[in-house]
Amino acid sequence: INAEYGAQIAVIPLAPLKSFDAFGNLTDAACSGFTATQAAVLASTFPNDQCSSVSPTCVAAFKDATVTALDHHCVTAIGNFSKLSSAQVGVLSTHAALLSKAQVATLADASCDGLTPTGVSLLSSKYSTSDACNGLSPTCLRNVPDGAVAEMTGDCLGQLDAHTFAQQTLDRIVGGGFSNKAMSAATGEQVAWALKEHGKPLVARSATSGLRYVTVNTAVTLHALFDVNSTLAKAVALNLPPYGDAASLDGARWLQTLFSLDSASGAITTADFATVNQTLVGLRAGHAAAIKPAALAGLEDSVADEYARVPAAVPSFVAALDAKQTPMLGCRIIGAWGNMLPSLTDAALHAINPEVLACAAHDDTTEFSANWKCAFALRLSDAQFAAIVAQRSDYAANRLRACRGIAPVTAAPTTTTTRSTASSGGGTLPPATNPNGSPVVDGLTTLEIVCLGVGVLGAMAICGAVAFFFVQRNRRGSFERLA
Repeated sequence: INAEYGAQIAVIPLAPLKSFDAFGNLTDAACSGFTATQAAVLASTFPNDQCSSVSPTCVAAFKDATVTALDHHCVTAIGNFSKLSSAQVGVLSTHAALLSKAQVATLADASCDGLTPTGVSLLSSKYSTSDACNGLSPTCLRNVPDGAVAEMTGDCLGQLDAHTFAQQTLDRIVGGGFSNKAMSAATGEQVAWALKEHGKPLVARSATSGLRYVTVNTAVTLHALFDVNSTLAKAVALNLPPYGDAASLDGARWLQTLFSLDSASGAITTADFATVNQTLVGLRAGHAAAIKPAALAGLEDSVADEYARVPAAVPSFVAALDAKQTPMLGCRIIGAWGNMLPSLTDAALHAINPEVLACAAHDDTTEFSANWKCAFALRLSDAQFAAIVAQRSDYAANRLRACRGIAPVTAAPTTTTTRSTASSGGGTLPPATNPNGSPVVDGLTTLEIVCLGVGVLGAMAICGAVAFFFVQRNRRGSFERLA
């Protein structure tokens, strides 16, 4: 075939074209001649033998209609789209759900502005099983139009390399460029690198940004930034100055609280917890000393369950509470923080109301109950231990007693009361009664007699129904014989 004329390709009949396997030998000019009809035949007939040999420049020579006509076999077989123009990337966007991480990584940064809202929404969408979004480079993603970025799914954003996410503009991260729904999937590592990239301005704008919607796990991960020995702290090496003072925490969210001065927590009130539950997520060990006991007293009724459980994953704050603060904690909060209680000092632990501990330990499914160890049981005060044992099942209570060397307690045997008609002196005894006060009549309680009567009547009804059935069947048989 003369490479000078793509028109020659266009007139090749479909039958011989199906056996053509020399795509790699075609020039760009020849590739430009393929029609949409031909592309569809090639793709559906020999996707591996033919489409896998299409060179980057050959596919770049395809007309828009030809690219659109490629079926999923061919799209997944073509390994390199590096030569596509912005317009062609826009056409390829219709196949975005089929692209792999490796294919996306081949897109030229300058051509990424061709990605359409539909294309971005299809990358790692419910229609895709790949990690395609991880193939987006920082520059490529920056070149994607804002309107298209707004359609990114949470699955896609969560796959972005942390450096790719961090190197997006501040407006894109905290100015609404990424939708709130997408931002809810941001990882702790992504946010950490974004903090390093953008610093204090990102913290300042976080209260009204999509960062409000990150998961608890993401927020917890960022606490590691304050542990100099953590892997994340060493990797990011963040040197971010504290965010503001006590006054600046008015209306703050978790990220602002996390980076606030230790003394800033002294301004936190119960109302802050009630209106901004996320404040609790940002509290660190350094904040514990300054926070007022009265503020902690309001946690029981003001903080939603999903946020109440957060400090259970961030033990440093709970461990730093003192004996003036722990008495303020209620049953629900103690239950949520239960697996962190062993980290308290003895003084702080003994200051907790025994009845509150017993209330929190009552439900076997709570974190509190699931983390009991003998060493912790031995640290409880006698009053706390007694209150908790009284709430536990016999089996669980005896396990706790064994920790202290106390003999197990068995349940009292069930006794049956019978009527006696005479005393040893020959007199008549008062009517016998059951423990609940109901009279015993001829050895049976009133309730038992009622149940017996109901049973007899029920049996009679069943027998009557069976008899009626046989009578009717015999009658029907008689009529049939008469007929």
